[in-house]
Amino acid sequence: MVVVSRTNGDTARARIAIAGDDAAVATMEDFVRRFCAERALGEAMTARLAVVLEELLTNSIKYAFTDAARHDVHIALEADGGRVIAVYEDDGVPFDPFAVAAPNFETPVEEWPIGRLGVHLIRHLTDRVSYERTAGATASR
Repeated sequence: MVVVSRTNGDTARARIAIAGDDAAVATMEDFVRRFCAERALGEAMTARLAVVLEELLTNSIKYAFTDAARHDVHIALEADGGRVIAVYEDDGVPFDPFAVAAPNFETPVEEWPIGRLGVHLIRHLTDRVSYERTAGATASR
């Protein structure tokens, strides 16, 4: 699970299941925009949530869904007491993105291993993140 917590908003919840396919990113972005707009969370919060969830979703599609089967991603958002919490779940190959070390910024970007910059962005744009594997699903909070 990945927890995205940021300041803003009143208690409210929304959930979506998205097919892990080429249309997934646009669907997720629309969901985030509507959630944030309905709660007047502002452009900065909307952008943070969209970038974090896009990184997770793109990684799932590219690396976690290794077979031809349909895979769904579940996203839950909650605005409560000045925070937004996002829970992201997929049924792909287990991978803890937060166990990956941050990139070495002294090394040329061409030499960085794949995946580190996106994880770095997620860490930078959130207050707290966590990962959990339960019942065949990877969950980021």
